Amino acid sequence: MMKSEFVERVNAIREKRGYKPIAFEDVTPEDYQIIEFVYMYHPAFDVPDAKTAIAEVYTIMRSCVNGMAILRWMLPDAKKAEQIEARRAELRSQIAALNKEMTALNSQMSALKDGTANDKAAS
Repeated sequence: MMKSEFVERVNAIREKRGYKPIAFEDVTPEDYQIIEFVYMYHPAFDVPDAKTAIAEVYTIMRSCVNGMAILRWMLPDAKKAEQIEARRAELRSQIAALNKEMTALNSQMSALKDGTANDKAAS
């Protein structure tokens, strides 16, 4: 999600609640980096409309405290989730390689069973 889209979503929520809109510059580059990271990796945002969900959290928290406080609090869990996802991706890759090996082995066994392996070796 681009920063401009995030600000648009926040302002749409703020408008519905009767709050003044925020300016694009109100979300610093440093804050947006945290927002985007938490949005991408924190399990709380593994929902169908995660973009709106993070804008909601930011808006709700901004109305009573600094909007970034909760997102900074969520950052360590998001980092841990990123690490777990990287490990899962690595394991999926290893499983795919093992499945490929097993398929090759099964093909060899089928060929031996059918006698086609000997035919090929004799050629």
